[in-house]
Amino acid sequence: MKISFLGAAKTVTGSCYLIEEGSIRLLIDCGMFQGLDVEYLNREMFKFDPKSLDCVILTHAHIDHSGLLPKLVKHGFQGKIYLTPPTSGLCNLLLLDAAKIQEINDRHDRHYSEAAPFAMPGGLYNTDDALNTLGKFFSVPFGHRYEINPNFAFTFVPAGHILGAASVYLEIHGKKLLFSGDIGRMEQALIYGFYKYEVKSYSPDFVIMESLYGGEKHLPREQSVRELLDIINRTTESNGNVIIPTFAVQRTQELLEIFNIALQNSQVNKNVQFYLDSPLAIAVTKLYTSASEYLDKNFSQKYPNLKQRFQFENLRFITHYRRSLKLSNKRGIVILAGSGMADGGRVVSHLRNNLSNGINAAVFVGYQAEGTLGRKLVQGEKKVLIKEKNVRVNAPINYLTGFSAHADSLALLKWLKGYSLNNLQQIFLVHAELERSLKFKNEISQNPETNKFKVEIPNLNQNYSL
Repeated sequence: MKISFLGAAKTVTGSCYLIEEGSIRLLIDCGMFQGLDVEYLNREMFKFDPKSLDCVILTHAHIDHSGLLPKLVKHGFQGKIYLTPPTSGLCNLLLLDAAKIQEINDRHDRHYSEAAPFAMPGGLYNTDDALNTLGKFFSVPFGHRYEINPNFAFTFVPAGHILGAASVYLEIHGKKLLFSGDIGRMEQALIYGFYKYEVKSYSPDFVIMESLYGGEKHLPREQSVRELLDIINRTTESNGNVIIPTFAVQRTQELLEIFNIALQNSQVNKNVQFYLDSPLAIAVTKLYTSASEYLDKNFSQKYPNLKQRFQFENLRFITHYRRSLKLSNKRGIVILAGSGMADGGRVVSHLRNNLSNGINAAVFVGYQAEGTLGRKLVQGEKKVLIKEKNVRVNAPINYLTGFSAHADSLALLKWLKGYSLNNLQQIFLVHAELERSLKFKNEISQNPETNKFKVEIPNLNQNYSL
């Protein structure tokens, strides 16, 4: 068996792994490279013939795992794309949004999509390609061993990252591979954490796992929640606005639940008005609402008086752009808008209108990549260029790191040790910068339960015979 690491190798994005065994050829994920240093890779031709693939197995909907599927279809892929039911619903939204943005030209030849945290390269595919891709989706439920042929089967195992996110347990000709996908943290919001599921029955020969936060320990989520509510109270009581750049999937819904509970418990002023100014985030929120069977039950058990999880009296959805512009006339409000790194979208106008006034506040609740407006602000720049206007930053900039949806080092080790490791031969660390992978490799080598295993950190496009 041969495995080729065609993405997310010594870099964070572009998840894509080609598996070849006899006549069987498949991909695990087909994601977009994101960030100024790697996005050129999206324009390169695939390292394989898309027509030769039997299928794609998709771990979850995030664009760095799914974003090049329409390009794959455009260049001849004819097989099925296997994914969980919630991932199918999310990809219906994200891939169409990504395609729409690529059909819009601008003079900088850079395109922003709410589906992705970075500016999106144009011209990779169009809406027809995305629609053709959706037609190849084939949903498989969690925990169901799906047999493609007598020598080829797979199982989706909950990964606890976002709605629908799965690890893939792959069985081909007697060899068993476990692809982690993105692993959620121990105190994950909205969905059950990976540790809630019994996985000792899975005994992989090889593990391909993320190491994004190798060597890191997350701040407690509850600490960040308290800080967020405190910022909202302080700012709105002074008639200031709170601007929260946020990602459409998972983070938006997490914040809406927090605000709903806070209002119920009188942790924020009952008169504060919240605005969700993101058409994609609104659509994703409706999908989360309809997918309640995949969410944890703690909310309904702890808050039986709250009829809805993500909607409440003080919340308004803003769909039309003209209504978005009118928010600049309001005071003492909280605005959630995309993108999460302030690299485009409606939040850019809100930051442009509010940063110069010291009574306002901006709150960043997710990772801020190099080169984005969000990174410049959290690093303390006092003057930034926004929509061709130099804006002086007088409003306080708050960076709350406790909301990450990715496992830290302790959780990564717990995830690994949850499986039966009796037959494990080798671990491959992916989906991280080299420094993080090296730190996690060191933690594996120092742990008495895992120190005997060989650990590799593949190069991009490197292949191995298993």
